Amino acid sequence: SPGILYYFWSYAINNEGTSVGEVKEVINPEALMAASDELNGSARLSGSSAYYMNGNKGYLVGGDKGASYTNELVSYNGSTGNWLPLYPGSVAKWQSVVVHGNYAYVLGGFGTGNVLLNDFRRYNSSGNIWGDHIPGGPDPAYLRAGVTLEDAGYFIGGMGDTLKNEVWSYDFTPDIW
Repeated sequence: SPGILYYFWSYAINNEGTSVGEVKEVINPEALMAASDELNGSARLSGSSAYYMNGNKGYLVGGDKGASYTNELVSYNGSTGNWLPLYPGSVAKWQSVVVHGNYAYVLGGFGTGNVLLNDFRRYNSSGNIWGDHIPGGPDPAYLRAGVTLEDAGYFIGGMGDTLKNEVWSYDFTPDIW
């Protein structure tokens, strides 16, 4: 809700005990109540699209339309409240994304015909351009968690032929797994 004060803190529990971080305060801005355009693209099942933030924009990649999957990539501009269709990506749901600079790195997913994907591509948000497939990397899977730490993207777990118990890292500077 706009104008409401929220308190956040983090904590970690491990074999050393419990550690609690400092309390942070956030007041939600009025902009969160602004009306926005309807999604400029196909309706999708909740949780089937990969999503990420870059700058003041949010992005939805692919997803499950019910009878089929979509390759649509759309962005939402938080400043203007508008959706914008962009150059489409892979036809898939449950892809994983990490962001570095103006680039989103999209991995895997579940494709048409119940096919597991290991496609790994880079999307340039400033040029609206998808790069070619980047070779190497993990076996095909979907629903991996993705996080960026400094100059590397990490893809954690996921589901393939079996449940994955692995962490893969991609170094952005030399572009290698």
